[in-house]
Amino acid sequence: MEAEVTSLECVVLPPCSADAGRQVSRLSSKAMKHFHLCSGQCIFVSTPANKALCQVHQIKHSGGMAVPPHLQYCSDVVLKMAVQSKNPNSSADSQQHRLTLQPIPCEDSEIVTVKLVVNDGGKYVGWEENDGLKAELAQKCVRCLKNLCVTSECTVDLSHSRLAKAYGICHCVVVSCVQDGEAIDSSKAVKITERTVAQIAGIQSLDFYSILQEPCSEKLRVLGGVQEECSLLADLLLMPQIHKQAYKSFGLPRSSGVLLHGPPGCGKTSLVRQVAHKCGAVVVTINGPELISSDPGESEANLKAVIDRAVKLSQEGPCILFIDEVDAICQRRKQSESKHNARFTSAVLSGLDGIPKECGLLVVAATNRPSALDPAVRQPGRLDQEVLISVPSHSQRREILDVHLAGVPLAPEIDLDWLAGATGGHVGADLAKVCAEATRRAVSASMGSSLQSEWKVTLADFEASLHLVHPSLRQGADCVVDVQPVRWEDIGGLDQVKKKIRQAVEWPLLYPDAYQRMGLPLARGVLLYGPPGCGKTRLVRAAASAIHVTFLSLSCAQVYSPFVGDSEQKVVEAFQKARALAPSILFLDEIDAIVGKRSEASSGHSVQERVLSTLLNEMDGVGTRLDEKTSSKEISEKELEGNPSVCQPHLNKKVATKEVRDRSHVLVVAATNRLDMVDDALLRPGRMDHLIYVPPPDRKARQKILEVHSQQMRMVGVDMSQIAADTEGYSGADLENICREAALCALTESLDADFIGPAHFQHALDTVKPSLNMNETW
Repeated sequence: MEAEVTSLECVVLPPCSADAGRQVSRLSSKAMKHFHLCSGQCIFVSTPANKALCQVHQIKHSGGMAVPPHLQYCSDVVLKMAVQSKNPNSSADSQQHRLTLQPIPCEDSEIVTVKLVVNDGGKYVGWEENDGLKAELAQKCVRCLKNLCVTSECTVDLSHSRLAKAYGICHCVVVSCVQDGEAIDSSKAVKITERTVAQIAGIQSLDFYSILQEPCSEKLRVLGGVQEECSLLADLLLMPQIHKQAYKSFGLPRSSGVLLHGPPGCGKTSLVRQVAHKCGAVVVTINGPELISSDPGESEANLKAVIDRAVKLSQEGPCILFIDEVDAICQRRKQSESKHNARFTSAVLSGLDGIPKECGLLVVAATNRPSALDPAVRQPGRLDQEVLISVPSHSQRREILDVHLAGVPLAPEIDLDWLAGATGGHVGADLAKVCAEATRRAVSASMGSSLQSEWKVTLADFEASLHLVHPSLRQGADCVVDVQPVRWEDIGGLDQVKKKIRQAVEWPLLYPDAYQRMGLPLARGVLLYGPPGCGKTRLVRAAASAIHVTFLSLSCAQVYSPFVGDSEQKVVEAFQKARALAPSILFLDEIDAIVGKRSEASSGHSVQERVLSTLLNEMDGVGTRLDEKTSSKEISEKELEGNPSVCQPHLNKKVATKEVRDRSHVLVVAATNRLDMVDDALLRPGRMDHLIYVPPPDRKARQKILEVHSQQMRMVGVDMSQIAADTEGYSGADLENICREAALCALTESLDADFIGPAHFQHALDTVKPSLNMNETW
């Protein structure tokens, strides 16, 4: 029969020093009589901070207070349930708390299995094979636990035991208890006596144990979108521990090094924490600022101390040495202006080389600037394995949103698939911020409502949050621009051109399954050419607005620089940013001015030719660095069939990365009015797959353009068809200027004018001259 659970209001008094370490909680005599408790009886005491197993005794003094009942509860009570809060501190002052008391049966224990937490774990290396040491530790354990009541899955704090201090034992974690030949669960207790047999299940140092007890955020326990990377790190960490004999027989190194790299906020640090929590491993973190010192040699000494600590902990169990922002402490030595930085880089390399290969330590370094690392750190035997974490794909964003919105009340109209699609280019940190901002707005909106408990996050909250939270990768990027929304209806005429552009730009992104079903490769480039002012740039902006992708624009003024190599670097950075934010459109306006055309008389050393070469390489994928991963990691089963290197990405990371890169969609759209000045190598299929001619508007198109630009104007007696007939040789920009000039003419006559007449348009036609020569060939 289950013991009765009692909840009562108690005044918690300061503990008596004589009770420290004795597992004693004292109640007033009235309370003990009222709840039928006997002196020495075992009870569970649940406080707001923890849950403890105590032996109840009558309080020695009550300070003259009668009600409510008093509990003299030791804040350092020796037994704490492992599943409860790790904060054992209760108030030292007399404060009123609601406590739960539950009497439980307690009998003498036959066998107890424990894990010991000791001050110095190095003294007990190899204890499993030393029967004499195991027997000695078992006897010491029984002596320290004598007369204490324990239960399964509890932790005994022996910090107040003088005998335990003499033995070097800090804590005792009870794994299981056996009574009358049967194991008991955590709802029953047993008492340790001289006849109890202790079995040692494991030994941990206090350092190892303390790190494991650090609280882990719930969101770090379930991390969305990085299952593949998590499995890889877990295998590298646990395989040497599980197959020790096999590694020893074949001479395989048990220690390994991994370099995590990707854009900021993609979850590199969180991934390491999740792997450690999943595998029960400890994490020793190296933070550059904490190691750097102005005193000569002190920085190197600090680094050596941290590595030695990690090596020592790895002898007890799985251990990860995590070097965050490794580029800050391991810079390229040739480019480093400081001798101290070069010396510290050498110290890091020496420290990695000095890690014993048989200790099983996993070294994980994280950076968002892999190109800034010294190449020596990526050599075999150091950080020889690389894990790429990039901007999450649509499915990964959905997983991340599921994690961050777990437990958040959502309105019925919320579609997480839509939200995942609307957050292209957002990394994990950005998505967390989007969810937090939307939740904050929902809570703020419900503050004045009488139904605060029924608040829900609505679609409007997420839309407002998306306007405030932009992808962090866009920050500091000169080529990323906000597209002014342009509708296809805002562009008059050019129906056939619009159709071709939608086929080339929109269809691959809106209907990828159809392209894959037909075996149709995605277009890499589209070139719009035609006379100036005919709407090439506006057409591109309309396409980008329709499909809601990241829009990057690169102009001649942004590319060229007086510094050698700077122009080529800007082209490379633009493509890298486009890949990171894919799906994206990279727009090269006036491409003839950016790259030009090579000639037989050219020397091959001009800036334009170097920029052209860089552009061709980037479009072909040759110039893509392996440390730049694309946005999508989804590889279809059809692509994986017959390709073992892709089916096992852990075994051949470079091949898998290439497959991923081919599936990213960065569409290069260029515009020019001088097709003859564009190099032929750029125009071939595979680079510019679609060459679309944007012609001057004919009469019908001119009338539509005039109607679009004059739809907000009040006109009286104006015949647009006649104006369209009179504007032969006018471009779309000229026609827009005619409408604007006619409106200004009306205001010039009178600021009170409220309509535009035929005379105003005639004046505009006399003022605005056609910019096109219809006899010229484009």
